[in-house]
Amino acid sequence: MPAGDDLRGFLERLLGWNALPAVDRALRSVKRAVDERVPLVFHGDGDLMPIAQALHRRTIGADRPFVLADPRRGNTPAMARVPMNYASGVVAFGAATEGTLCVRSRRPPRDFARVMELIRDPSARVWLMVCSDSYERCDVLLAVSEPLRVPPLTTRASELPRIVEEYAEDARAALSTSIPFTQNDRDWVVTHCSTLHEIELATLRLVAIHHAGNVARAAELLGMSHAALGEWFAKRRTKGPKT
Repeated sequence: MPAGDDLRGFLERLLGWNALPAVDRALRSVKRAVDERVPLVFHGDGDLMPIAQALHRRTIGADRPFVLADPRRGNTPAMARVPMNYASGVVAFGAATEGTLCVRSRRPPRDFARVMELIRDPSARVWLMVCSDSYERCDVLLAVSEPLRVPPLTTRASELPRIVEEYAEDARAALSTSIPFTQNDRDWVVTHCSTLHEIELATLRLVAIHHAGNVARAAELLGMSHAALGEWFAKRRTKGPKT
């Protein structure tokens, strides 16, 4: 697990630099979850799976498996920054050995009750993360540490530039570059991204394009298709301010 200051810094980015009591509670929950394999729950708006995956990378390591169990997606391999997925929770549990199994409480696998039996086994070597809407409840919420409640970015307008800059720094580190992230880039991300996941993707793609020099080489760096990145970049150049 990363040093306490590094983990605290990431949780402050998620929850707010002025939300110290919430950050303290979250830090205790994460440490207990990692040390004791206690399931960890995220509350918030939008898709929280990328946040769960980012926390997985920062705690038990990117070399450990991170597996999603979403019956709607079927059985799909990992692609770029999208994790592998299995429709069966039990199969996903097996694939997540020594790593993390992630479940969306809105659509858990049909065999989720069996997954919980496996998780409760003292010999289990899988960490369970549950992503839940702010207004949802699920059985696992009754038996876990304090959930991490991720506030909407609409309540953190003053912190948005700092959030964007920290994600840009992560992107530079991931791509081993010191390429500048410009004020225009930062302003565009602040204006057009409404979730932490959107900010993470936008900063990574912009840094990759600046570093690589063109869309084709950037797409290769990111492990995505030239066409998909080119379409995203074209929309960025033409998209005007929000109204």
